[in-house]
Amino acid sequence: MPPLQLDCSIKCGPYTRFATSKLEFCFVVVQVLGSRRLKPVLLRANNARLLYNLVARVIPNILYLITPPRKEVLNVNKLFVGLDLSLKDYKVSIIDQNGTEIVKPFSVTNDQVGANILIDTILRCCKALAVDTLFIGLESTPVYGWHIQHLLADSPQLKPYHPHIICFNPKLIENFKKSLGNLPKNDWIDANTTAERLRFGRLPKSCPVDFRYLALQRLTRYRYHLVENLAREKSYYLSNLFLKFSAMCQDKVFSNNFGASATELFHEFLTVEDIATRSLDELRTH
Repeated sequence: MPPLQLDCSIKCGPYTRFATSKLEFCFVVVQVLGSRRLKPVLLRANNARLLYNLVARVIPNILYLITPPRKEVLNVNKLFVGLDLSLKDYKVSIIDQNGTEIVKPFSVTNDQVGANILIDTILRCCKALAVDTLFIGLESTPVYGWHIQHLLADSPQLKPYHPHIICFNPKLIENFKKSLGNLPKNDWIDANTTAERLRFGRLPKSCPVDFRYLALQRLTRYRYHLVENLAREKSYYLSNLFLKFSAMCQDKVFSNNFGASATELFHEFLTVEDIATRSLDELRTH
């Protein structure tokens, strides 16, 4: 047992604090567990020694046993790649998890040669930083990002780094850019903003690319395009028909205004009077 010393203060975490002296009687101040006020206690020196053993040795061991161990946090190195796509090329910004630019932002052509340069640059950065997870982000475009997106997702060289290809809604990137301050509008800033959005987290779900359904996807979208065009042309035709034969649109004269009989009648006669002056036999022949 360590000897009691004059004006010796012992601090045991946030729970206890007391002072002892060589006097036969001493004041020991004990901070009550769960309370913020201090209570003075009058004890003899022997009792103070016992209290010292209790506070300095026993209680810390009990606290160590009842305190759950802290979970070890694994340090995962991440790399974030932001792309800003256009018809002829795309801008690239590569940053680490601290927001530091790993390489100077660069531009590559939007073709196979540019894609190979991009993959080689990403591989060098991943090896230099011992990257565990790779995030690649780009804004959704009609067709400009189609080839590079599927090429990066299917690249065997990037597979060891578990790449996540995130396709952002452009509105999401625009709103995030406003939070970064009054930044100028250019492709280099947009690429860096996309990389920063990846680093921020709370990412949309990354949809895996399944090449078995790519042809079906394009055919389905083309059919949807044709249906939309057909509906638009029919609506335009009915608007012109109302100008020529308004009653034909108001009253259901034909079961289908796009049928063979209706279209033949509309093309043969220019006015309603022409139809009214014809006999039923003449109309039957049409």
